[in-house]
This record gives sequence, structure tokens and C-alpha cells, in this order.
Amino acid sequence: MARWKYRILEYGVKGGIFRKMRTAGDYLNELNALGREGWELVGIIPFTETYGRLSKIHLILKKPE
Repeated sequence: MARWKYRILEYGVKGGIFRKMRTAGDYLNELNALGREGWELVGIIPFTETYGRLSKIHLILKKPE
């Protein structure tokens, strides 16, 4: 029976005139680095504020223990 180790990454969603937005490349670089360590992305949980505005996301990763 496989045993798994889990990790959760939290990212605030930034935007607006005075903030730098994360790009797809930012996420790709980090996920590729984690993939080289054996981590696999298995889920994404979005969190919204009032009026459905996305405020943060959690990325759920796992790797064999």
C-alpha cells in the first residue's frame, strides 16, 4: 500500500495598478522545481471574497513517503 506525503502551497492573487501580478511562468518555474523533487500537483482550491473576487488559491501536492 502506497504512503503519501502532502504539501499545500498558498498564493495570494495580486492585481491592480500598484501590484505585480504572478504570471503563468512564475507558477511553471515553481511547479517544475517541485516536480524535480518528486512532488505532483493533485488539486487546486480557489478562495473567493465578496462578489466572487478570487483572493487566494491553495495548490495541493503529494509525493511518495
